[in-house]
Amino acid sequence: MTVAKYTLGCTITNRLLTFRTLKFFTLGVSLGPILDVTNQVDYVKALHLLLHEFECHNNENQKPKMKNIFRKTKSKDDHSYIDDGEYTHLITPNVPFELDYIQTFFTLFDLLAEAYHKLLVGTESLCTQSFCEQVLKCDSKLKKIVSMITKELDALARNAIKEELKLIDPLSSSSKMSPIDIDWDSSNRISPVDI
Repeated sequence: MTVAKYTLGCTITNRLLTFRTLKFFTLGVSLGPILDVTNQVDYVKALHLLLHEFECHNNENQKPKMKNIFRKTKSKDDHSYIDDGEYTHLITPNVPFELDYIQTFFTLFDLLAEAYHKLLVGTESLCTQSFCEQVLKCDSKLKKIVSMITKELDALARNAIKEELKLIDPLSSSSKMSPIDIDWDSSNRISPVDI
């Protein structure tokens, strides 16, 4: 089913769309320099750190700022906590104009496809346990981003199909009969993430 750009734009509120577009732009801009890393081990470490910084940055922007007096203090060996707000790989540019959601979305997914391709090519000799764990961590963080979008697109496609079926069955909309209700068995469908 083809979904029009206008339909896609109408499903998300303008504030959420602007926030999400900037979020995707930030991740895409930050992925660029990491894709240039030639050493596979360094690439996976940098990608994992970038995705961790991206999650922390998004969590900081979504939660209200409240001082936590019971917070665990940072030890010298704890590198998972960033207290000064500076990021190693995440680039957070100030964009003075509004970005196009569709263009940013497609560009980010092109970069994510390139990131996955780089994870798969030339890593046969590096398959140690720690390397594979880093790759799995990167994969799970990327799947969180992709699953959020696929759920929304799935709901949008379902609603579009229901609207088309209402047009086909004029009796359901002209009388007091309920419209055709399709029970989609989600266990039998293939998600875009599995392909």
